[in-house]
Amino acid sequence: MSGAHPPTDERSAPGRSGPGRPPLDGVVVVDLTTALAGPYATLLLAGLGARVIKVERPGAGETARSNPPYAGPAGLVARRTHDEDMSLSILARGRGKEAVTLDLKQPAGVKVLQDLVRHADVLVENFSAGVTERLGIDPPAMLAVNPRLVYTSISGFGAGNPGKAMDSVIQALSGMMLVSGAPGDDPVRIGLPVGDLVAPLYALAGTLAALREAERSGTGQHVDVSMLGALTAPLVRARREVVPLEHPDLGEIAGLVTGGVPIVFSASTTGFARPAPRVGEHNAAVYGGLLGYSDARLSQLAADGVL
Repeated sequence: MSGAHPPTDERSAPGRSGPGRPPLDGVVVVDLTTALAGPYATLLLAGLGARVIKVERPGAGETARSNPPYAGPAGLVARRTHDEDMSLSILARGRGKEAVTLDLKQPAGVKVLQDLVRHADVLVENFSAGVTERLGIDPPAMLAVNPRLVYTSISGFGAGNPGKAMDSVIQALSGMMLVSGAPGDDPVRIGLPVGDLVAPLYALAGTLAALREAERSGTGQHVDVSMLGALTAPLVRARREVVPLEHPDLGEIAGLVTGGVPIVFSASTTGFARPAPRVGEHNAAVYGGLLGYSDARLSQLAADGVL
């Protein structure tokens, strides 16, 4: 991987547990995220041992730093009164990360980001549609700087699709509100921001899969996750985040769809190569093809009730 953690006593810090090295030790992540969904994804990467470098605007930093309540010398407060007062949001989501400031609206700031990307394995962003293109930091631009880079985007409706998405909007469009509450109720919002919490899990899975592919092929790619797709809404069928349900003998079942893989890769294929199998359908393929068992041995195991 691109770089290791600096020598510190972080391995014995509160919140760390278990023997040995963290699984993502040596992975360098450039974190351009704000709010909740993006920072939660990079929080998980940090928790798994990656070196996460959080890039924030000079001055106020990212928006979560202004979210009350704050913790400081006077305890929990609703308003900041000391320089030491820090938002609980950033205290929770900023764990394990390093923080740097950088103005990406300036060409010199973009050049500094390019230098960071040259030393990185992963970049994660959750800008609104069109922002990365306008700043010159979109996937083609960053992959030109580092062809092995895994560039992960989290958005409301998928990369390139317009519209800002609050979690309540995603819950409504996904249909989740229609199946919450009591019969006869108006649509009910789930209290937890499920879109903001589920999409990062798919972003993490996609990032790890793309890292594996980059190790194998030397080529990075764009990983595209939408909050709406993470809740598998029928409205995202064009992105194959929901797919027709298939029967192993009868093919597609008319009118029925089910969840696909809500991760879109720019250079990898996802999806399911076959419908659900019948019991024991692949005994010969696995035991014969993978383990090398002969037909006679398979027949004997079957006759003995082992298979």
